[in-house]
Amino acid sequence: MPSAAAEVGSATVAGYGERTEPMRLVTLGDAYTRGTETAAPRRDSWPAQLVESLERGDVDLWLWNLAESGHSSDQLLEEQLGQVASLQPDVVTLQVGVNDILAKSTDIYRENVTHILDELLTILPRERVFAITTPDHTLTEWGDAYGPRAYGSAAVAMLNHTLTEVAEARGVTVIDI
Repeated sequence: MPSAAAEVGSATVAGYGERTEPMRLVTLGDAYTRGTETAAPRRDSWPAQLVESLERGDVDLWLWNLAESGHSSDQLLEEQLGQVASLQPDVVTLQVGVNDILAKSTDIYRENVTHILDELLTILPRERVFAITTPDHTLTEWGDAYGPRAYGSAAVAMLNHTLTEVAEARGVTVIDI
């Protein structure tokens, strides 16, 4: 079982087949998934907001947000991916890449995302794995700190294109934010 710090919450369940346990959602990724720079990441991250929204609809969901601020796809492979199977998830999301823009080539990112998705597909069917694109950080106030906006936007677009291509080749749904 994960540590209490990784467990964000649950909702009151009804109607997930004959299931009496909560659905298990595991989220992998970087600062966007972790909720870094939000007022209260355990409350304000998008996964925590998802749990809150679903509980209003009477869905029982346990969330283990394994994402870490600053993680690249390499670090996700090394530190997050190995924890997924032991959590016995019903659904897994993957949102990683903004830190790869700074340090990795598109080819390395493609290799890493391919490895991550292939591993996730040994744990769950493709209908239960979701790839989530990376927002364009260059449009924020601090976005130009990582180079010219035009370059950054092109890099984010290429990253998202790569993720989409790899995911769709495996039949994994892509959620484009």
